[in-house]
Amino acid sequence: MHKAIALLTVLSTACAPANETEAPHPWIALGRDPQLALGVGGTLYWNAAWQGTCVRDNWGDADSSYSCDGQPIRVHITCDGVPCTVSEPEALDARGVEADGELHVNVHPQALGTITTTITMERIGTGEVATQTATAEVVAATRLEIECMFEADGQWPGVDCPKDVAPFVPGAVYLISAQAYAKGMKLDTDVRIAAEGFQLKFPNEQIAVDDIFIAPSPGDYAARAAYQGLSAEYLITLQ
Repeated sequence: MHKAIALLTVLSTACAPANETEAPHPWIALGRDPQLALGVGGTLYWNAAWQGTCVRDNWGDADSSYSCDGQPIRVHITCDGVPCTVSEPEALDARGVEADGELHVNVHPQALGTITTTITMERIGTGEVATQTATAEVVAATRLEIECMFEADGQWPGVDCPKDVAPFVPGAVYLISAQAYAKGMKLDTDVRIAAEGFQLKFPNEQIAVDDIFIAPSPGDYAARAAYQGLSAEYLITLQ
């Protein structure tokens, strides 16, 4: 049995409790797209908070309630059955973290099998504890495909990328990604493209854009992907 304990960073939220209509209470939820199967490197999206509910004055008929009065909490998350990594935040620490407000954390299974993730959230100063557990099956990919869209005039959506041999178009953009499938469903996983000849259109962006490419000149180009023993490629000669 594998176990990882993640340090979770909490985003601070607060409000004037004079408008509070519901006392602070625990809230923990796991978000997943039901149309995606979970693969190695995929994401389990956990959200948690210990907050009250406040109401805005003079809000008319619109819903005026909002989360407020975030409480000091100490949080741990564990992964059992399958090893995991954590991003957003990235820190791992057995002590947990103390903070106020709401947290968001992404958990990524690193092997096939049944993963059980558990969040334990303690309200500091009162000893109250809330726990939420979820189990998911991490399945193997059965098919891997390269998906490629092409646009030359700045208008999206583009069209399917040309194949084999095509005219070179200066400034054209190639949106290239890899998609794994399992049992007829798209697989939630992280498959990277290995590009040959293609250059990233936005190489210096703070938020990485790793699937938008350009072809700088005529020549031979390739985009390849590999995942769990499967492989796929896109090949094009631009003249």
